Amino acid sequence: MVIVTILAVIVAFISIAMLISYKRQIKSICHQMAFLTKNSSNMMITQNLHDAGIMALINQINTLLEKEKSQRTAYQIKDANLKEIITHLSHDIRTPLTSLDGYFQLLIESDEPTEKERYAAVIQGRIRSLKEMLEELFTYTKLQNDHYRLDVVPQNMNKIFCDTVFSFYDDFKQKNIEPDIQITDEPLNVICNVEAVKRVIQNMIKNGLQYGEQHIEIGLVRVGNKAILKFKNSYNKGDHIDVDQIFDRFYKADQSRSQNAAGLGLFIAKGLVTKMGGAISASLTDEFFEIDIEFLLEL
Repeated sequence: MVIVTILAVIVAFISIAMLISYKRQIKSICHQMAFLTKNSSNMMITQNLHDAGIMALINQINTLLEKEKSQRTAYQIKDANLKEIITHLSHDIRTPLTSLDGYFQLLIESDEPTEKERYAAVIQGRIRSLKEMLEELFTYTKLQNDHYRLDVVPQNMNKIFCDTVFSFYDDFKQKNIEPDIQITDEPLNVICNVEAVKRVIQNMIKNGLQYGEQHIEIGLVRVGNKAILKFKNSYNKGDHIDVDQIFDRFYKADQSRSQNAAGLGLFIAKGLVTKMGGAISASLTDEFFEIDIEFLLEL
């Protein structure tokens, strides 16, 4: 009987000790969680009690903390990127805005119809540049959303390509450029979003018009099971083009010719192409800069 009593006392002491240890560990976890709630920290929950149940609980809490940390880091990166693009756009927008004010004053003060017409045309051009910059910002913010999806359906790439390319007729004429356009007669159907493809082609042509040197080649061909859009132009040898950075945000090979551009055109093009399951690449030779865009054909 005495032995049983002693064993019972020992068990009771062990149970009380374990209960105290559990309470201390839970209290420690609560204190650590309270600290993490009030402070931005990379600290993980630690344990003093070597118990399988407590260890499992702490592992689950730390898993959630790691996930929250990753989400916080991703948000901070996106927030920093957005602030950076706003800073860049603010700088780029300042130039056309400043000139707008000047041309408005000239328009008001001028009595010559010809001069008024010329000033009005310049103002329209500046407003168009501002509109394009804001559209780039809008598209950029959409592409930064991981949940942003493009509705894609089977489309005839030949029609999209022709309609978009020939809409630049006046732009080519104004620059006195006669592009070499090669479009296959074979119907090429791909899974894509029409507006996104148009935007990509527009950005490619605008890039060629702004940075190209007279010779521009534009093509749509079939290679195996792929439809390939080709954009090729000669370039100023003074431009230091880095094909590894060409699709980065704000990349501009020649800052002096980028006064009315935010440096997002090719970045946006790559984002849209990727969203549609395509691929985009750039290459450079001694004579030409080329961008190829690939889409799988719907067979």
